[in-house]
Amino acid sequence: MLDDFSFGSLWKARINKKYPQKNLYLPVLEGYSYINDGHPFYRWEQIWIHFRDAYLGSKKTDWLSLYGNKENFSLPSTPIYFENLINGIIIKKIEKEKGFGSVLQLLTCGKFNPEDQENYFKTLEKVSGITKLNFNEKVDELIRIEIKNNQ
Repeated sequence: MLDDFSFGSLWKARINKKYPQKNLYLPVLEGYSYINDGHPFYRWEQIWIHFRDAYLGSKKTDWLSLYGNKENFSLPSTPIYFENLINGIIIKKIEKEKGFGSVLQLLTCGKFNPEDQENYFKTLEKVSGITKLNFNEKVDELIRIEIKNNQ
């Protein structure tokens, strides 16, 4: 059992104990785990390499159209989802600029529902200034920052 211990598993257990599952936005929960502990099979640096290899061949991508589709950019047996990674880099920005309280607001904006993401985007705008209209531009900007930091 102790071999399976990680920050990610402790983080998820504690946050699920404090906040009802129906209030947690899973891609933010996973994104926070990705940047702090990685994925059960990959560290953040490996996740970033998978993402870079899968998506960054094209200069412009419509990130908003990909968001919420549970797009896997890893092996089928160990999926890593696009929206989790994007939330990870968004969380880095929010935490740096406004602290963990703002990350917590985004995390508790409601259950992840790909068909209805209005609460997510309302909260995202409130805590980061990122809207549906500027989502692609802001995600491109955050990706450029992450590329620079991972060279």
